[in-house]
Amino acid sequence: MNNHKLLLINKIFIVIMVFVISTCAAAETNTSTTTVSMDIRQMSGFTKFIIGGYLLYNGYIYRLESELSYPIDTLFAGARISTNSKNKWFTFYAGKNLTNPSNAMIDIDRLKYYTLVYDFSRTESRSMLDSFIVDTRMGWNIGSATDIKIDFTAGFLYQHFMFRLSGIDGWQIDSYDRKVYFNIYQDTLVLTYEINYMVPYVGFITRTLDFLDVNVFYSIFAKANDIDYHLLRNKRSESSCSGTLLTGEFGKSFKIGKNNGRFEWFAELWYKIDLFNLKGNQNQYWYGDDPISSINDTGSSINDIETEIISQQEAYNISAGFKF
Repeated sequence: MNNHKLLLINKIFIVIMVFVISTCAAAETNTSTTTVSMDIRQMSGFTKFIIGGYLLYNGYIYRLESELSYPIDTLFAGARISTNSKNKWFTFYAGKNLTNPSNAMIDIDRLKYYTLVYDFSRTESRSMLDSFIVDTRMGWNIGSATDIKIDFTAGFLYQHFMFRLSGIDGWQIDSYDRKVYFNIYQDTLVLTYEINYMVPYVGFITRTLDFLDVNVFYSIFAKANDIDYHLLRNKRSESSCSGTLLTGEFGKSFKIGKNNGRFEWFAELWYKIDLFNLKGNQNQYWYGDDPISSINDTGSSINDIETEIISQQEAYNISAGFKF
């Protein structure tokens, strides 16, 4: 097992232990309650990865960009456990994807000159996805009235996405300014892309009697590390980015049936949106010869390439559970 996976396991273990300790502390009070629920969420959106740089050609400065947009339209299943004690609470969620994206990964190469944009390559590849999400939060009530309650919240979000891509279907502009179409490598693994988000955040949760509950979270400490293996070109690319996350959640909880004295059953409907905007640098390394190059690239590298990660993640969530 490599160091990257060991570090990942350690981080998840720490998050779980923090939650367990917090739960035990809350359970010591006589007024604490525990909530357990299972959920299904349909996710949609994308993780857009952009690298670029500038080049001088015929006295003009152009920007060369490569943009890869990875789909995250997938079905998730997850579980949540939480404790409530007086004016504070703790919650822990973990979820895993069940399906692969139906949309393709789109790879676009372009030139920019001020407001002019010239796409000279566009391809699509089928995606297989392995993903899980861990989200832990704690909150404190800071105000309440007859029909509204407001909590301050601090939390930590971890997301893991591992894409495996097959096939290259699209076009490129040749030296005669013509589009050349192709559909190749359909049964071949051409690229893998792994990205991990790590985000501490703060925000506010509002609960109302007659309207939707509204939660808003924000972070200026969002981080993402990714690694890309371009298998056809024997190239490994790694980047580290930091930036912001803005999250909005809108939903409502409903009681199911009557309280039997021990368990109180409920269902929830939620919509969630996460907006990531991060920037950093990428390093590329050729671990073998690049077949599209006229020289032997083995061992060569390019460092400090401008990198931007933009991700919009939407989720429609239905859950059911009980309190005791």
